[in-house]
Amino acid sequence: MDVKRLIFVTILALVLVTEGQTGVVFNFHDKLRMATATTTEDSVKTGQIIRVPDLDCPDGYRRDHLGNCRQRL
Repeated sequence: MDVKRLIFVTILALVLVTEGQTGVVFNFHDKLRMATATTTEDSVKTGQIIRVPDLDCPDGYRRDHLGNCRQRL
């Protein structure tokens, strides 16, 4: 019974000690995510996004608000 109490107290103490430092861990992860994120300009420069000219839609199709050719209803 004493071993169970000792393990419980140890885990409880570790949780209480690390609880105050959780903001540091999340802040680190946010900064790491922001540092590794690529912007649209970077993607265009590295060739991940290819710019193509706007072509005319075929007969019977129209261009929607996103710029895609859709069949008229």
